[in-house]
Amino acid sequence: MYTTFIKKIVLVFFFFLFGFILFTSFVYPGETGKTGIGMKETNAFFSTISNRIASENNAIDKKEDSPNSSSSISNIFENTDELIPSGSYIIDMGVMPQTVGNALKPYGLIWELLENHLVPIKWAIQSGKNKDGIDFTYNGMNFRGGPFIILAEYRTPTVNAVISEWENKGVVGVSTSSDFFAPIERTINYSMNWTLDQENGHIAEDYLITAGIPGYAYNWVLPNNLNCCVDVFLMPHAGIPIIDYYPGMIILPMAVVMVLFGRVVKQ
Repeated sequence: MYTTFIKKIVLVFFFFLFGFILFTSFVYPGETGKTGIGMKETNAFFSTISNRIASENNAIDKKEDSPNSSSSISNIFENTDELIPSGSYIIDMGVMPQTVGNALKPYGLIWELLENHLVPIKWAIQSGKNKDGIDFTYNGMNFRGGPFIILAEYRTPTVNAVISEWENKGVVGVSTSSDFFAPIERTINYSMNWTLDQENGHIAEDYLITAGIPGYAYNWVLPNNLNCCVDVFLMPHAGIPIIDYYPGMIILPMAVVMVLFGRVVKQ
């Protein structure tokens, strides 16, 4: 009798395992085709302003998971040396010490220029540099932290007024007086719309508010309501309970166990 019961329990276990695999593979696929439940916490929150930040995150994850990884970020970012004309504006992202004004407000400036003035932003990142390494040097000054550049041709009186407004909020930048070359990783051509987790997204919202990004730049949903129209989903300090997505995967095996157990007791 007990041998039969054990066999039935084993069958239930494999039934549950099979359902779990199906769920993780089709109901909630993980990143880059890997199966998994939940979403990875956003580590570099404001890097999402890039229109392809997901590819950087995947590359960084692979680099960090590699046994041969080091502090170098070579092979993660690819750049092209571009001629930056005189009269351009460099947003210094490496000012120390980091403050709300010099580290977060620049993202508010970038968002406003992209959203309201359609100004493309050059993002300079030197491939092969070490952590906190130099991205480029201009006029004897070293720039770090992935500086953003506004080209001279887009510096209209209106754009200059916007830059001055954000400088008053703490943004640090330099207007160039000569041409120079910078390692441009990408050109950002449009602003980002964020979707925040309805339960814990307020944690990320604090950063958006502090940066000066308005509330209409993001919306709120629960993970099970995500669709293909979402650009970036932010779910800080949260997980996705399996039962929220497929309660039958837990309830059904439990019911089977109860039925089998009841039959064994009767025997």
